[in-house]
Amino acid sequence: MAKIDIVFGRTEVEEKTERDNAVQCAIQFMQALITWKGAEGGLQVWEAMFEQMPEFSDIKADVLFAMLTGNVRKVTATIGNPANWNGMKNKVSAIRAVRAATHWGLKEAKDWVDAVETTGRGTLEVDHATDRVSLIRELRDCGLTIT
Repeated sequence: MAKIDIVFGRTEVEEKTERDNAVQCAIQFMQALITWKGAEGGLQVWEAMFEQMPEFSDIKADVLFAMLTGNVRKVTATIGNPANWNGMKNKVSAIRAVRAATHWGLKEAKDWVDAVETTGRGTLEVDHATDRVSLIRELRDCGLTIT
């Protein structure tokens, strides 16, 4: 079996975004397996796959945790470092990102971003994994920390 090389030089934000994307893709894959093979058959394929790739057991754990806790669609944003929050420029970008991912109106998206700015934290749910990954990337670009 070939060993996977880790690419160095990525920022922590890039690494977290790529990991989030991998977890979301794995969730979609697991859901597709269950749809195709049924619950029992899908789980058997899932387990057999990870028996062959033990180095990815942490991803497996993240996927199962996300599915059990319902965090598959949730995005929680915080202002981790207020110095990274450039006020209005980032606020407008954050509102645009939230509107695109949630299909909310301007008022709802602005209220959510205002709440994050005021309280330092906010959580929302996104229906599609691709919207979630895009939202995470864009909110991080705005200076928010995503957990």
